[in-house]
Amino acid sequence: MTDHVGKQCVDAIVTAVTGLTTTGTDVYPARIHSVPGAKIPALLVYANDLVIDPSTDALQSDGNRGMLITVSVSVEALVKEVLVATMESTAWTILSEVQTALEADKTLGGLSKDMKLDSVEWDRLGEGDKSILSMRTVWMVLFRIKESAPTVVLA
Repeated sequence: MTDHVGKQCVDAIVTAVTGLTTTGTDVYPARIHSVPGAKIPALLVYANDLVIDPSTDALQSDGNRGMLITVSVSVEALVKEVLVATMESTAWTILSEVQTALEADKTLGGLSKDMKLDSVEWDRLGEGDKSILSMRTVWMVLFRIKESAPTVVLA
């Protein structure tokens, strides 16, 4: 069975950010809390919320409703360096690479109507030489489906 369009959007984001100069193929399509140190810097990509806009529900010719949905997707960079200043510099570089990769095709190959960067959050996890910098970008991805066909993009 084909995946929900929201999952297809997350998968397209994973594909778009895989192979970046700084993080390479160390991209994990899930919320995981333990990435081996040798695999950092790395990216975690996962969905947060799906919000359905009720004002856009309209009956289609087949009697089903069209639904405009926004899925919030996080692309979280994990960075570990000896120096804090180096960690932040690396995180800024990753932000630039992720933003460039995702803004190159805001439709994700025709899956979404639009996509935009909504926020960037920074956090330091752990202490001392075991600390990791987390930089989480949150992307709002807008797409449309039929009420009875969540695996098919509605134009």
